[in-house]
Amino acid sequence: MDVLARASGYERPIAAPPIDFRGILGEPLEGLDRAPGRRILIDVPLDRCRGLDELGFACTVESGHPYIATAAEYLKTGTLEYAGSLLERYYHTVQPSNVEDLLGVNERDASCASLPVLESELPWKGSCGQTARDRRKRISMREAEEYGFRINGNADCSNFGPVSPMKGQLEIERIARITESIKLRGYLSDSSEDCVTGWLLVTDRRDWAFVIAGGQQPAAVKAAVGADSIPVLISPQRLVSRSDVYRWPGVRTGSLTSSGAIKVFDRIFSRQLPAVVRDGWPPEREPARPATVTYNNVRRTPPLYDTCS
Repeated sequence: MDVLARASGYERPIAAPPIDFRGILGEPLEGLDRAPGRRILIDVPLDRCRGLDELGFACTVESGHPYIATAAEYLKTGTLEYAGSLLERYYHTVQPSNVEDLLGVNERDASCASLPVLESELPWKGSCGQTARDRRKRISMREAEEYGFRINGNADCSNFGPVSPMKGQLEIERIARITESIKLRGYLSDSSEDCVTGWLLVTDRRDWAFVIAGGQQPAAVKAAVGADSIPVLISPQRLVSRSDVYRWPGVRTGSLTSSGAIKVFDRIFSRQLPAVVRDGWPPEREPARPATVTYNNVRRTPPLYDTCS
């Protein structure tokens, strides 16, 4: 296709490199204002970050974020196995059954409320339905192949349960490897390709929060090791203004009403978890020490970054 295009006098445009504001600015809106139309690299505080998509966990140790808790467990024990782990308990506990459970909306807010949970989508990202399910399936299958696993892509999502034991072990191994890497070398992000990506939510008063799309595990591990901030890549196309709710894909297509979409925005922005999480997580008791399978004995070598975007 590119050869034919060039023969006809067309060239595929090359994306301009992002403007690097790390160590210079601390406000992403100021960075976007200074570099109109350009992507920016900037350090954002982890307490401004939200993880696991629709769930919207704050990226802080006290939030109950399961990846942060899993990394902290690994740092404490030096061993991780999915069976008996805190992550296994999370996947057994947090099991939304439909879009209503996951987004925290009801049928008045969303025509998609009763759809299966794997068909859920954030309203500024897309519409609920089969397309969202297919995207989750592709991500799940691709990650499994990268890790040397074969799993059922229809049944496994990294953000919530239920998951197969193989999928759970996959996530344990990824978190363990990233934890070891950051302990030894710090967070290496010289390339914009290595940075955490996501959506910048902006209120009417220009307050903001960053919803992580790619790089869930590195962000969580950074929080677990005590970091205050993390470098992120922000595109102006991923700036989500609360006042633009009528333009969001999920509202335009009727998946959610504008009021329902605002409920999702406000819940995630204000660090409020949906009831399906609040009702049973985090556990009150400390988990038992997991079986001893050390990181160095893990045979597979998963990639550092997740592929959700």
